[in-house]
Amino acid sequence: MLLNAGLKTPELIRRFKQNRRIVIRDVLAPAAADQIFDCMIRDVKWGLAYKDEAGPQLMEAARLNALTPEEREALEEKIRSGAREGFQYRYRCYAMLDAYLQRRDPGLRLHNAFEFINSPEMLGFARTVTGMQQIVRADAQATLFAPGDFLTLHNDFDAKKGRLVAYVLGFTKNWRADYGGMLQFMDDRHDVEQGFLPQYNSLMLFAVPQLHAVSFVSSFAPVGRYAITGWFQDATAVPSATKAKYGM
Repeated sequence: MLLNAGLKTPELIRRFKQNRRIVIRDVLAPAAADQIFDCMIRDVKWGLAYKDEAGPQLMEAARLNALTPEEREALEEKIRSGAREGFQYRYRCYAMLDAYLQRRDPGLRLHNAFEFINSPEMLGFARTVTGMQQIVRADAQATLFAPGDFLTLHNDFDAKKGRLVAYVLGFTKNWRADYGGMLQFMDDRHDVEQGFLPQYNSLMLFAVPQLHAVSFVSSFAPVGRYAITGWFQDATAVPSATKAKYGM
């Protein structure tokens, strides 16, 4: 994988400084973007990410597909209840970091994407654009927001995980604002300050913390909003045992 050779770094640095966020169009070489998109629509077995009283959950694809109608409705009501009462989310997910470290799904192109996101080229690009030289690694998950999916208001702050900059590497084609799935930033009154339409081969970077949400995807939206998301992190996010075991 390669970054687009035509990116104008000084301009990107200037734009990021304006309000600690930026969208970079055509960020990857076109062939690289197409390979990732093809993998996501053809090869990924999507689980379901949500939150319950025990914390973040990821129901793997096999279990999700085996749910009875009664079990599925009970799960949906649990998710709806959580959204009414506080922070909640519902979207399809493939846990790229866990799959990579556990050597699951050999040959899946998302493993190459994970390596690229953690490559000197990409980490150096993130440091340069944001000015955050303490970035040392990134985690990653592939996400698919389909009709009915959402991510409620939050700011990404987590003192134990070393999150410096959130990223959304987008692979969504032919999306309309009417479909929902917009990445929205809110001010202190929770009014929408700025919103971004899902785009193909785009990279959203924003410093943590910032109030944001992904709006509800409508019932008439097409297949969904595809992205790879995560955080560029400092060294506190990498346990020494993980470094030793996996050579990170």
